[in-house]
Amino acid sequence: MREKTRPPAKIPTCNWWAAPSSINGTGFWTGPHISSSGVFNSPTPGTYTVTYHFQDNNTCEDSSSVQICVLSDPAASFTASTASGCIGTVVSTSNTSNTLNNCEAATYAWSVVFNGSNCHEGAGMWSFVSGNASSLNPSFQFNQSGEYEIVLEVSNQCGANTTSHIVTIGDAPEVVIDSIGDFCDVASFTPTFDLFDCESPVTQYNWSFPTSSNTTSSSNANPGIINFGIGIHTISLTVTNACGTGTDSETFEVLEGPDLAISLDDFVCIGEQLSVTNTSRWRSVELSVDGEPGGRSDVQ
Repeated sequence: MREKTRPPAKIPTCNWWAAPSSINGTGFWTGPHISSSGVFNSPTPGTYTVTYHFQDNNTCEDSSSVQICVLSDPAASFTASTASGCIGTVVSTSNTSNTLNNCEAATYAWSVVFNGSNCHEGAGMWSFVSGNASSLNPSFQFNQSGEYEIVLEVSNQCGANTTSHIVTIGDAPEVVIDSIGDFCDVASFTPTFDLFDCESPVTQYNWSFPTSSNTTSSSNANPGIINFGIGIHTISLTVTNACGTGTDSETFEVLEGPDLAISLDDFVCIGEQLSVTNTSRWRSVELSVDGEPGGRSDVQ
């Protein structure tokens, strides 16, 4: 009797494999996770060597070995170096998928989805700074504010799986003070504004009212009622977040209203002339007097 050992072959499988039946003799299998009848079923991925032993009807024996590659059902996973930043931020990835040490290489496909921004209507701007779409651990740079989703898809002969991470990229805030109309004599109002934080929360407000009669500055988003006298005034607001500052200003005028000063006789008879003295300030003033003929018209 003789026994021969042939070089092992490598057969990829997901978790089990059935051997062909014997012909003109008897045979059996040996090795990890395989029954003597040749049913292989491994609970864990890896490379396993199994051997088939055969004896024909003449009692001659032979054996042959084969390697079986057991693959994992892919479970995509990775970590990102940061989940937020400002324009220009580089995000590095570390692939932690369960296929990294499989006996047969998996395929990795990276992509980026732009989910929008509250500061612009662009399509987002990003690029690979190391690696590419099929690399194991690429790095990305983001050059426009907004919310981005880094997506990893892992594929092998057993299937495909996808996972993702959200990265928020901020920019300097944008602020617009609401329009302020002109006033007469005095102005008392609370200024308001529209704010776009550009994906980075505002941390500081700085109002400036250099010509106000009751306060010249405020660090509150709502500064309260601000008073101004006659003249031209400019107010400004600067807002700050982790990515920069944004500023806006608004100019308005408090006009000097009319100051009436009229003197005349208390009454006049029909046919008599009425003498009116107009010493009003600022604008011309017109006076009209209504009365019944033969009666008396009082001027209040």
